[in-house]
Amino acid sequence: MTAILTLLIALGLAPADARQDPCKAPGWAISSELATACDFDDARTVAELNVPTSYTGSRTQAKFIASRFTDTPFAAETLGDVLLVSDRAVSVSKAPEYVKLMGPAGGWVDAGGTVHGAYDAWTMKLAETRISSQPAGTLVSLVKRKQARPFE
Repeated sequence: MTAILTLLIALGLAPADARQDPCKAPGWAISSELATACDFDDARTVAELNVPTSYTGSRTQAKFIASRFTDTPFAAETLGDVLLVSDRAVSVSKAPEYVKLMGPAGGWVDAGGTVHGAYDAWTMKLAETRISSQPAGTLVSLVKRKQARPFE
């Protein structure tokens, strides 16, 4: 946690639970990498229940679209069945830093159209999805859809 966030909590300008969840802190008080990861968390929550979806991040104003896909590698199937793509592209050299904050489902697109997961734990071809080609460095995430609950 940054010193500024600690100060904001002490002054009552940030919620106390921002200590455990930095995504609850004001967007301007966290790094752009963390703000992007927080917006991905919010977009994943929406996409778990509603696909296709579009979403705009509250911290970074990044736009997200989601699409179901099939014929994926086993590792991707265990993490998700939807690819969430942002309009946020970062340099390919910085992409792994962003993805580490996004967790195991986070990924980025390389110049050849391959999507790489955090620590290269999984890869897939963007062409296997219904998402058109994206610039190198585009940040993405896998989403595991939740089953709709029947009425009780």
